[in-house]
Amino acid sequence: MGFVDYFRLPKRQWYWYRNDYLHIPPPAWPGDGVPAGLKLAADKTTLKSVDGTDDAQIIVTVVDADGQAISNSPPVTLTIESGPGEFPTGPSITFAPDSDIAIRDGMAAMEFRSYYAGRTVIRATSPGLKDATLEINSLGEPKYVAGKTRAVKARPYVRFTGTATGSAVLTLGRNNPTRASSEAAGHSARFANDGSATTFWQAEAGQGTAWLRVDLERFASVTQTRMIFPSAGNWRYKIEISEDGESGWRQLVNQSQTTEDGAERTDSVPSGATARGRFVRVTISGVPPGQPVGLAEFEVSGNLITQ
Repeated sequence: MGFVDYFRLPKRQWYWYRNDYLHIPPPAWPGDGVPAGLKLAADKTTLKSVDGTDDAQIIVTVVDADGQAISNSPPVTLTIESGPGEFPTGPSITFAPDSDIAIRDGMAAMEFRSYYAGRTVIRATSPGLKDATLEINSLGEPKYVAGKTRAVKARPYVRFTGTATGSAVLTLGRNNPTRASSEAAGHSARFANDGSATTFWQAEAGQGTAWLRVDLERFASVTQTRMIFPSAGNWRYKIEISEDGESGWRQLVNQSQTTEDGAERTDSVPSGATARGRFVRVTISGVPPGQPVGLAEFEVSGNLITQ
């Protein structure tokens, strides 16, 4: 909260330092006015990936009848009117001056991410003010199909009331960005951690060994892993962790010789393993007869690392 707020909007001191170092005058600060409508903008209107690694910052501004920004801060709601995508709270999010999801000086911002390709229409509303809309185009696979693609569920924000501790064991990995060695049509890597065992990632046909990588988006010390495969059978695999997702992979679990034949597997990480990292990779090396490499659900349990 020094130079930018929690929603990545520059604060006034950011403009002061920019002027002092680069001699770029700050903009005119918005003042009180009579709110008449809303204006929507984004730092980008095309997402080049739908694997969770690309997002857009959506910015809403309160304006007067002449379209000028003013500092009045009424509650404002962003809603995905059509198409794919989500905010941290699901298909909609509300900003309010007395909320942790704040609107200040007549402006608010939030990240938008999509796990399906397609055209999204976002609408901004506030009681008594003229609406605003914005379009975002997401590229890649899988495609969003209206009426068939599963709707995003609401995830209402709950204010944090406790004291964070590094010893709390958390479940991590759901809805985090994923990558895979390959993807069969209709079976994106995204399906391996979407919270539904009825959808699954599947590698391309003929690939005997394949991997899936999940970005936890934070550093953790992993204590346990849980997987659900598309069907019961003798699935064989190993699980590794890395700090950068590219090198330094350290083994957490080795079930490359297992005789287990259930669809669901839970593995504890040995106490002597170096389990600290951000990226977790599952490499599947053995599958039941006639089955392609695939994974329906994957999550890890562990402690967040705050230092």
